[in-house]
Amino acid sequence: MRFKKNNIKYLMLIAAFIFIPDILLGAGISVSRAETLMENIRDALFALAAISVTVVIAYVAYQVMVQGQAIQKMTPVIVGGLLIATASAIGGMFTGIS
Repeated sequence: MRFKKNNIKYLMLIAAFIFIPDILLGAGISVSRAETLMENIRDALFALAAISVTVVIAYVAYQVMVQGQAIQKMTPVIVGGLLIATASAIGGMFTGIS
């Protein structure tokens, strides 16, 4: 049976799909450093979310109570802070694979 060049390419592609995931995932390779790094990034992103919310609340409270700003004028600041906090929390959720 003779193989054409296209058939050989397809066979090589199928073999790559079968064997490369095992090589890439590395059955015996330790990935604890990578997992630790991802956990640290996740924790930092959640901390950034908490810090963002805290700073926004403190800033809005100062502007409203001391400076006499109306809460309606502070709405863009509140929404912006919540968007920043939400983005970093979502990033932390995507980072936390385990």
